[in-house]
This record gives sequence, structure tokens and C-alpha cells, in this order.
Amino acid sequence: MSNAIGDKLLKNTLIYSIGSFGSKILSFLLLPLFSLYLTTVEMGQYDLILTFVLLVTPLITLQLSDAIYRWLIATDKASSAEQVITTALSLFLVATIITFIVVGIVVYFEPQPYVLETMLFLFFSALFFILQQVLRGLGLTQKFALIGILYSLLLLLFSLVFLWVCNNKLQAVLLAMIVANIVVNIIILWRWKIYHYLSGKYIDKKLIIPMLSYSLPLVPNAVSWWLMTMANKYIIFQQLNTAANGIYAVSSRLPSILMIVFSLFLLAWQDVILKDDKADYREVTTNTFSQLSKFMFSIGLIFISISEPLIHYLFSSQFYEAWQYMPILVLATIFTSFCAFLGTAYQQKKNTVKILTTTIIGAIVNIMMSYFLIEYIGLFAAALGTLFSFIVVFIIRQQDVKSFYPVVLTVKSFWLPFILSLVYCYLVSLNQKYIDWSLFVIALIISLLLNQQLLGKILQKLKGRIL
Repeated sequence: MSNAIGDKLLKNTLIYSIGSFGSKILSFLLLPLFSLYLTTVEMGQYDLILTFVLLVTPLITLQLSDAIYRWLIATDKASSAEQVITTALSLFLVATIITFIVVGIVVYFEPQPYVLETMLFLFFSALFFILQQVLRGLGLTQKFALIGILYSLLLLLFSLVFLWVCNNKLQAVLLAMIVANIVVNIIILWRWKIYHYLSGKYIDKKLIIPMLSYSLPLVPNAVSWWLMTMANKYIIFQQLNTAANGIYAVSSRLPSILMIVFSLFLLAWQDVILKDDKADYREVTTNTFSQLSKFMFSIGLIFISISEPLIHYLFSSQFYEAWQYMPILVLATIFTSFCAFLGTAYQQKKNTVKILTTTIIGAIVNIMMSYFLIEYIGLFAAALGTLFSFIVVFIIRQQDVKSFYPVVLTVKSFWLPFILSLVYCYLVSLNQKYIDWSLFVIALIISLLLNQQLLGKILQKLKGRIL
């Protein structure tokens, strides 16, 4: 890896980490708070609402957030930025109106609870996500990180307030999310003056086709991931019950910490890799994935080893069963990060159709495994289906992009940590405390050994900034 690119990648990762990690951890800590007030059934309903929002968000945004960032990061002209932002937000508003009309018609014939709260949360959260990508594309990385922290603090504050004053606790959580999103959108648009980039005269019809050609394949891609997630939840609901959905939701939230950590790196990696789509990044890609693989697997070993105590101490006893599925979902999350890393290859070449096709294959694998196995192994079917689906997607993408985006699976950085993770999953399933804590200590040692070079660079970088 060239020193210039390596230094930029590390610097950007640290910037995103300082700002974003705190906000994401605050958001993560809200889940135990919600579990204290919500029953398993309400937690299942809450998770279904979030899943619905995940489905409709790509439809309402047309995945234009990706296009905005991709276009803005490649331009230095203010006039071009105005055209990109205004054109994209205009398309977003049109899609929003159509979506609300469709949902209104459906609800008229088939009433559902919490429809108004869900739709308001959908709109303001979708707008917030788009505006965040505007900040990134304009190079305002510090403000991007800061607004994430502000959102989490506001969400925590409003959650405490509404949970205190509202009898309906699920409605209280939804109201807190709505108000928090409204406030941060106001800050971005008016306090940070992003509204200066918005005007009807900036709408550029010539940008519509290229941006939609880039973003639209990402819509069914995102929906496919939703279908995979929703299919799991629907299968669990039909074959088991709503409470099982709540338990599975908890088991999948803790491994999401790994995805939070990876997402900080991915933001910085995109800043590097998408800036110039004609540059040769083969050597950089190979070295970066090697380090990424060692880091993700080593952190994964730590999480796997303490699955049981994490669930036991962070959540109420009604969710205790969730620890059994967590090790498998940790592995699934690791391969999710690998798939996302390879996805940047398609983004760089603006070939987002390949992202879609590989995702659909993974979704089919997941749904089939969950459907045919849940009768025999319960929630393990959903967890294993998720793991194997991401492994399949990873293998396909790794082979497809190797000519220009080589990812080498070495024994030290990939195969050995992967096999060790499988061994950890088995040993943890024995549920012996002395084994778990022994594995935890070993995992810490392995993590230090595998990442000593990376840790050295980080410490050196931090020392240089402080001094």
C-alpha cells in the first residue's frame, strides 16, 4: 500500500471513528433501554416497523444518497454541487409523494397500527440520510460525524422524555425517533446552510438519467437484503411466534457492533477508492483486505467468546436465549463486511447492476435455508441461512472482481482466523463459563498479535496529532 493512500485511509478512518463511533454506540445502547420498557411482543413489533422502514427507504430515496455522494466526491465545482444536490432532492420529493399515496391507499383498505408514526419516521430519516451523504460529498467530514453524535444524543433525550410521559411505550419510541430526525435535518439545512445549494434553477435534466442509472440498480439490491431479512422474520413468525422475532432481533443487534466498526473504515475507504475511477488500486486493495480480514476476525473472536455474558448482563431474562444464535451471526456480520468491501469495486466502476445480481443470489440462498430448516433447528435456521448467504455472495464477488480488485485469501489473514472462529462457535455452544473466559483471553492475545502493525500505526498517528 502506498504511503500516501495508506496515511489518507488511516486519517479518514480516525476522523470518522472519533465522530461516528460515539454516536453509533449511543444508538446501540438504546436497545437495552427499550428492552426494559417493551415486552417481547412489542419488541417484535418495533423490529418489524424498522424492517418496513428499511424496505421503503430505498424506494422513497431511489438510493440517490449513493449517487449524490458518488457525484459530489468527484467534482470540485460549486455549480456542479448545486445541480447534483437540487436534482437529487427533487427526485426524492417526487418519489416521496408517490410512496405516501400508495401507502395511503393500502392502509385505507387494510388499516394498520402506528401508520402515521411509521411514515413520518420514514420520511425524516430518509431525508436525514440523504443530507448526511451531501455533507460527505462536500468534504464536510467533521460535520458528518458531529451530526451523527447530535442525533444519538437527541434520540436518547427524547426517548427518555417520551417513555416517561407516554403510556404507550412503543409509540413513545417512535415519537422520539421522529422528533430527533426533524431536529438534525433543521440543523443541516439551516444552521449549516445547505439550503444555499437548493433552487429550482439548479435542476439539471441531463443529470437525471446518469444518476438514476447508477442509483436504481441499488434499489432492488437494498430491497433484496430487506426481503432476505423480512423473509427470515416472516418465517420465524409463521413457524414460531412474534416473541421469537424479538429474541432473534436481540441476537442480531449485538453482532451489528462489528458492522458499526467496519462502516467507519468503509466510509474512509470510499473516500479513497471512489475519488478516481481510472486509478489502479490493485495493490492497495490486496493489502487493505488482508489487514481488514485479520482485524474483523480477531474482533469477532472476542465477541463470540463473550456472547452469553453480553446477553445475560445487557438484556432482561426474557431475551436470554438470544446468546445461542449470536456466534453464528457474528460470523455472518464479518462476511457482510467483506461483501460490502468488494461492493466498492462495482461502485468505482459505476457497475451497480453486479451488486444487484450477486445480492439476489445471496437472498435466495438465505430464504431457502431458513424455510426448509426452521422446522428442525428453530432460530438456528435463520442464523445459518444468513451466514451461508453472505459467504456465497463473498465468493462470487471475489472471483468476479479479481482482475481489477484482487482479494487474496491467505492462510494467515483469512483461512486460519476463519477456521478458528468456527472452533470458537462450537466451544462457546457448550456454555461453560471457564471455557468462555479462557477463549476471551486467548482472543485478546490473538487480536493483539494479528493487529500489532495496525495498532502501531494508529498510536503513531494519534501521538502525532496530539503532539
